[in-house]
Amino acid sequence: MVPCAASDARVCPARRRPWPWAVLLLLAGLPGACSPVGMAIGAGAKVATMATEERGFSQAVDDTAIALAINAKFGQAGPAVYRNVYTTVREGKVLLTGEVAKPADRIEAVRLTWTVKGVRAVVNDLTMPTGQDGVDLARDVWLANRMDTDLLLDSEIQAVNYTVDVVGDTLHIMGIAQDARERDRVLAYARALPHIRKIADHTRLKADPSP
Repeated sequence: MVPCAASDARVCPARRRPWPWAVLLLLAGLPGACSPVGMAIGAGAKVATMATEERGFSQAVDDTAIALAINAKFGQAGPAVYRNVYTTVREGKVLLTGEVAKPADRIEAVRLTWTVKGVRAVVNDLTMPTGQDGVDLARDVWLANRMDTDLLLDSEIQAVNYTVDVVGDTLHIMGIAQDARERDRVLAYARALPHIRKIADHTRLKADPSP
């Protein structure tokens, strides 16, 4: 089973960049639209809602394209691993929810999300079954939050462009740096954290081409 993703609801399968009428067809696959009449009503209502939203129809189409691209990445990486992962996209900001089996899957989900063109921010709300891997989750969360705070308080860093995760003694930093100087500042904060022995830098520069 391939995980589902969408801007406001779950959608399968993916197209790279749907035109508005293609979006209509994609949205027809929403849960509950089982009959031709149901599909037409469901898709029509969805498009009408997108047209009247504050973000505008064009942005809603972009968000849907981003969500479908993320869904495709997860499908290629391992449908069984990410079948319980859901994405919500608003104005290029991605929220990941659901459950994965282990910390490595959580990290990889965020890394894959950042590789999609148009993603501006990633909020990782993925959970894992409790009692696995002997990870001191409370300390991991505290360290990640401390790093987030350091970035947020630094006026020379656009903190919204980064996602931080800590697993054991390894800090993972993902996102897009404005330039090499900003990335160096971010990594300096990571090196200053206690208990961290390894820094996995998954960032890229804004000027770099998208993966």
